[in-house]
Amino acid sequence: MRLGSREVGYPHLLAAALLVAMLVGVGVGAGTSSSTYGAFNAAWDGGSGVRGVAADAGAETEVVYNTTEYDAVDPAGTVAFVISPERGYTDAEAARIESFVRAGGTVVVADDFRPHGNDLLARLGASARIDRTPLRDDRHQYRSGALPVATRVAADPLTRNVTQLTLNHPATVTANESTVLVRSSNFSYLDRDDDGELDDAETLRSHPVVTTERLGAGDVVVVSDPSVFINAMLDRPDNRAFAAALAADRQTVVLDFSHAEERPPLQVALRALRGSAGLQLLFGGLAVGGVALVARRGARHARRGRPAARLAGRPRPQLYVAAVPSECYMSAPEEVYEAILDETSQLLVGNEDAMEALTIALLTNGHVLLEGVPGVAKTTIANLFAHAANLDYQRIQMTPDVLPADITGTHIYRENLGEFELQRGPVFSNVVLADEINRATPKTQSALLEAMEEGQVTIEGETLKLPYPFMVVATQNPIEYEGTFNLPEAQRDRFQFKVVVDLPERAEEREILERFDRSPSLKPSDISNVIDDADIGKARQVVTDVHVDDKVFDYILDLVGATRTHAAVDFGASPRASLAFLRAGKAAAAIRGRDYVIPDDVKRLAPIIMSHRLVLGTEADISGRDPRDVVEEVVDTVPTPEVSLDGSTTPSVVGDDD
Repeated sequence: MRLGSREVGYPHLLAAALLVAMLVGVGVGAGTSSSTYGAFNAAWDGGSGVRGVAADAGAETEVVYNTTEYDAVDPAGTVAFVISPERGYTDAEAARIESFVRAGGTVVVADDFRPHGNDLLARLGASARIDRTPLRDDRHQYRSGALPVATRVAADPLTRNVTQLTLNHPATVTANESTVLVRSSNFSYLDRDDDGELDDAETLRSHPVVTTERLGAGDVVVVSDPSVFINAMLDRPDNRAFAAALAADRQTVVLDFSHAEERPPLQVALRALRGSAGLQLLFGGLAVGGVALVARRGARHARRGRPAARLAGRPRPQLYVAAVPSECYMSAPEEVYEAILDETSQLLVGNEDAMEALTIALLTNGHVLLEGVPGVAKTTIANLFAHAANLDYQRIQMTPDVLPADITGTHIYRENLGEFELQRGPVFSNVVLADEINRATPKTQSALLEAMEEGQVTIEGETLKLPYPFMVVATQNPIEYEGTFNLPEAQRDRFQFKVVVDLPERAEEREILERFDRSPSLKPSDISNVIDDADIGKARQVVTDVHVDDKVFDYILDLVGATRTHAAVDFGASPRASLAFLRAGKAAAAIRGRDYVIPDDVKRLAPIIMSHRLVLGTEADISGRDPRDVVEEVVDTVPTPEVSLDGSTTPSVVGDDD
């Protein structure tokens, strides 16, 4: 056969056609032979990245397609990944995995909306279950609320170097008797109607997404989002670190595809080839012979002056990695608050209101009074906050023998220098904790007045500026009266907030027990510094720029004014309360991502701004009325203006349901 000036033999054409057909067949077959989560699937939805993580950890990777293969591994040095099984387990299959775990192995069950992960957990005897309800988080998220970022990570070897997990349309875990390792943020919710919006019946709260549970000598780890381990998500923070922590200190990482989707024939053939030495020799011989034949034919064509044919390699599958958006989804105050809350929640259970009040005070030059019975973590709250905010922290244990100079400092004569030297007191710090402030004498308490109001102290006629930022956090015990001195009204008025720290709920107290059982040495110094001075300065500027509508101004004045005319009150809230509403309201709006204040911001702050500022009349005092009840009556009585989405307001009438 002649093509142009070239003569081509029919055998050559046949060989070329067969070669092209083989390459096309292998290419198509390889492209369709890798299932979702597949260990050899390098595409965006594959799981080949986990093999790389295992190799980096120094572990061997075993891909199993039958549960009988668990018998060949050492349980004590093995972690097995069961990712989104496609079909249920028989009793015999589950029993093999259970035996593996009870003998010291770790199995990671990662599933979301399929039933088979829960079926396996039940058959293993684990208590955790995957709640197949979509989880969303419109505040902590990657690109959308459907891709929430779980920010609350417990300290554990299985979460080593993990500060968050980036999820993709996840479910949640019902922990039951298991230990929670990772939770979503406090601003996540279960989207029960799957409409992508927070509805009235849906509540913002933290939900478990990773748990661990002891079973015999081994562990069962439950992850409510299998896509954490796919290639496209593995490099989202901190998914790779999580996979690495699971594989750390293991000899073997098992990728269990015994119940994955059916494999195409070519993949089965390739696996048979890998497992048979005879087939490998046969196929290798054919391949070598084919290469030699092509090489010889190519050489002959080259000697004849004909160019040797070149085969272009098939492009490798491209891994889809979504670009990180350049815009920031959260304002600086929101980032500051969430960073502090998420970091402190590693040790602190509950008390989000106290942490919010401290953050607002930090952003508005305020001071906070914490009141509660002994043992409710008042001191720990202040200590944790200072550590997370990267602020210098000094604790002053207030007792009747503490003198003003013990707080502010004094001049000490240095005989070797022949002069007086200023010895600065603990007030020269960013966060000063006046612990049990009502045990100090009024004279000593008053030593803090100038510091709280002016940000400076005067020592023997010399005025000295205090560090920036500066805030006083004081604690007091409401049930002990012997040996205590009530704070004078002027002192109480300088505290922006008075936050009552209540006893924990039963579930919270149980979590405290479990957390300290896992980590008995856990202490505030284990908390990381998550913000710095620049973050605080930027956040304060954002707060300053928050808009306050005229009707919100009027609402503040109405609330404060109502306390001054209330029948049970002798002395109502002072103008400092109005300023506290203004500043704190702007900060409260900013940490919720708004650039305008709404009446609800003011209303939520009313109890902690006004209750400690009211002086009740004799009759109300004798009858045991609580100032907080009076504040509640005022809030219920004063009409609340309505607010539109742009921050402008229209008046409403109390009790008007329309």
